[in-house]
Order: sequence, then C-alpha cells, then structure tokens
Amino acid sequence: MKILLYFEHKGVRGVWVLAEIVKTFRGEDRVSYWHADARLYPFRVIFKPIFPKVKKRGLDVDMLDKVKPITREELSHYIPVFRTPGDRWSLFIFGETKTRGVTYPYEKFRRIWIEFETRNSSLPTVDRLTHDNLVDIIFKIGEMQGRFPEKEYPLEESRVDVVWRRIARGNPYIVFEVNLKGGDLYRDLVKLKHAFDLWNAIPVLVTTKDKIKQAQQWIQGSFHEIEEFFRVVSVEEIVTLYEKKKEFKEFERKLRLF
Repeated sequence: MKILLYFEHKGVRGVWVLAEIVKTFRGEDRVSYWHADARLYPFRVIFKPIFPKVKKRGLDVDMLDKVKPITREELSHYIPVFRTPGDRWSLFIFGETKTRGVTYPYEKFRRIWIEFETRNSSLPTVDRLTHDNLVDIIFKIGEMQGRFPEKEYPLEESRVDVVWRRIARGNPYIVFEVNLKGGDLYRDLVKLKHAFDLWNAIPVLVTTKDKIKQAQQWIQGSFHEIEEFFRVVSVEEIVTLYEKKKEFKEFERKLRLF
C-alpha cells in the first residue's frame, strides 16, 4: 500500500516522501523517542521510503534538501482541508468513496503521486533510454495532459504499451507502441491497427529515426486504409515533448497556477 508523507522541512510544509507500508501492528510498549505516552497511539505503521531512495541506515534528513515537494498550497488544489489555516495530525484514506472510512477518491492520490514523481525524476541520455523508460515517459505525458493513462493495456490476446483515456472508465482514444532496436516493427503496427479497429483509437508508433521510413512504407502499403490516422514519432520528439511539458508545469507552479 502506497502512502504520501506530509510534514515540514526547513519551513516548507508539503508531501516530501513517497513510501509504502511494510507492516501494521498494535503495540503497547513505550517508544523511546516519543515524548507522549506510547499507549495513546497503539496502532503502529512501519513504512519503507520509495523516494527519496534510502540506504541501509534509513532516511537521512539531509536527503530531503534535493527533493521538490508538493507544497501545502499545491495540495489545497486537490484536498479541501488544506485550504483552511493550520495543520493537525491527520490520516487521509484514498480509495472508492463509497467504501467506509475512505476520505477522498483514489484519483486525487494518483495525481499527487504522479506529479511528485514527475518533478523529481531525471532522464538518461536519449541513446540510453530503454523501452520501459519511454513507456514511463508516455504515461507521464498523459498524466500531465490530464488524461487517464495505463501501461500494458490488454488487447484481446496481446497488450499495447500505453493507452490514454479521456475518462477513467472509458475506452482508449490514443494507443502507443514503443519500438526500439530489436523490436518487431510490423507486429507493433498490426497491434496499433487492431486497436484502431476495436476502439477507434488514434494509433501512435514511437520508434528510432532509422525505423521511421520503414514504418511509413508499411503504413502506406499494408495499412493504407487508415494511413491518415497513423502517427509515427521519433524517440527524440517524445523526449522533447516530455521535457517541454515538465518546463510548462514548473512555470505554472512558480506562478501558482495549479
């Protein structure tokens, strides 16, 4: 189970750490570093930080100096309680709002998590990007675009790399396949054609510059009936779009246009 850790660091309140719950238990013993009586808080949680990544010694406060948090002001865009002055110890549960105990819909949690990951991530150089790197990039672009992306989306007996949906429970309206060195280009084009037939989704092939000509020849030949709908973009173009989107989001944040 994933969690967002909110606290104050060097005068800034916000989400500073992404973590996952390792263990929950009930304890009655006193905890040496707590000032209050431990028996007042019998329900305990042990968590493991996901970001920033920690070493064996645990989370070092100095590591937070390099983190770009989701500030309290930004959180107020997602969670109404942050629009009121003052903070108090709170536990918010995100999930299906009809479920007892759930405070806010899971979609809010997902967007905060992705925003945190995006602003704190860095890319390897283009020549070192892997298939998974590019799938993550396309996924994050979809998030920044306000869409509902999903990786490894089922397509009958196979899967496509990434889809974007306009609404959470709708059909995909854009489908992406990433094809790098060693990948079966024709097979990926067939999957994109099938996705178009099934969902009327825009088919997008992301590939290396040296494969673009071959892809276009096949599209104009074997897939000529939907040639006008196909999109073929280079790895460099996708990376550029991602970086520009990040810059735009950062500019919005500076202007407080959440």
